[in-house]
Amino acid sequence: MQGSGVWAWLRQVLERLAPGQGLRGDAGVQIGKVDGNVRVVHVTHHHHGRARGPASTEQREVLALLRTLPERGLVLEFMHREFGTRMVIELAPAQLYRVRRYVEKINESRREQA
Repeated sequence: MQGSGVWAWLRQVLERLAPGQGLRGDAGVQIGKVDGNVRVVHVTHHHHGRARGPASTEQREVLALLRTLPERGLVLEFMHREFGTRMVIELAPAQLYRVRRYVEKINESRREQA
């Protein structure tokens, strides 16, 4: 065993000694082996709810308006209180209209105070 032959043999030995790893579950991730004084925390995050497609033009417009507000947290609180969600993509068209008008009203008030 000379040169690359040693490396090939060593690689085979290491592959037999290394623990097998597999990917199980939906979007599961497993990395490496942990020994010693280390705490391992395994978190699995599942998204439940309806499947969503890409954002509509109206949703993108409301998101763009929200990005201009320093008070966007207040708008998200309004959405959560009124509609039970903080996500624009989950709003029905009538709810989206209400949020848009709410944001526009905030912008009008800011302009009047300036």
